[in-house]
Amino acid sequence: MIWGRSGYVAVVVLLCANSLRAEPGLAEIYLATLLSGLTSGISAPALMAAMPRLVAPHQLAAAGALNALTMELSRLIGPLIAGALLAQIGLAACFLVVLVGAALVPILLARLPRNLLQPEGQTDRMQTVKPPVYVQWRDGLLYVRHNRIIACLLGLDLVMMLFASVHVLMPQLAREVLQGGPQMVGYLYAAPACGALLVALTSGWTRQLARPGRLVVVCALLWGMAIAFTGVAAGGLTQGLPWGVWPILVFLAMAGMPIRRPILFVVPYCRYIRRTPCVVVFPACGFCRAIWGPPWAACRLALWPVCGHRVARW
Repeated sequence: MIWGRSGYVAVVVLLCANSLRAEPGLAEIYLATLLSGLTSGISAPALMAAMPRLVAPHQLAAAGALNALTMELSRLIGPLIAGALLAQIGLAACFLVVLVGAALVPILLARLPRNLLQPEGQTDRMQTVKPPVYVQWRDGLLYVRHNRIIACLLGLDLVMMLFASVHVLMPQLAREVLQGGPQMVGYLYAAPACGALLVALTSGWTRQLARPGRLVVVCALLWGMAIAFTGVAAGGLTQGLPWGVWPILVFLAMAGMPIRRPILFVVPYCRYIRRTPCVVVFPACGFCRAIWGPPWAACRLALWPVCGHRVARW
């Protein structure tokens, strides 16, 4: 966790230095994106694997809800602050603010009690004898392959992130369709977080669900429908219809309500953690992040009806 988040600080430094140039380089942006995904692929599974040792099993749902709440609060406030800074000060100021926050994360992670993060019964001698990395990844892949619930949750999440994630289109939508500037980009990025924050504040009822898989499938469908209506509203603006920007913001907020960070994060997160041994949580989650790439697009599309059926039965 600490090494991954420390590496992300270097990514922010690269972006900050690139923003100070008269003509920012595109290669540096691609490199920073690659390194950001790499550091996230290391730190996020590690933090997920450490959660059961930091929180009691009966409190995992509350911990997941709190995690979703803090993420959505940051995703709501962050774009608004970034839009204001871009409009008033400039791009470099945004990266300087991000750099301060990114530097604080590894410091806070270093303060976690290390004795709680060690597997039970593990001695110092056992800590020095670890299987190779490829063995750990193989164990995680085999576990995902033989656990239908975990495999379907990951497959469903991959399909949703591939076909219903529109964050990369926000700048183009703000500039070309809405004829806005940096502040409009901030509004578009904050709209899904606003809807997700409302759900995260009231997600305590999810721990009492008897058949949570059905809720996951329904939320996935609602997410896709909200994104589709967002496209319809944006297309109407390009045709000269007079309804303005508010329908787009409302549909984006509705898309944020069932998005995986509140309901589609809290419910599967608790099931995933409870059904996965600690020794394979890291490689299993890491494998999930590793296959978020274009070569798997056809497989994810084919998995959609199967995953939906399996998770609905669960």
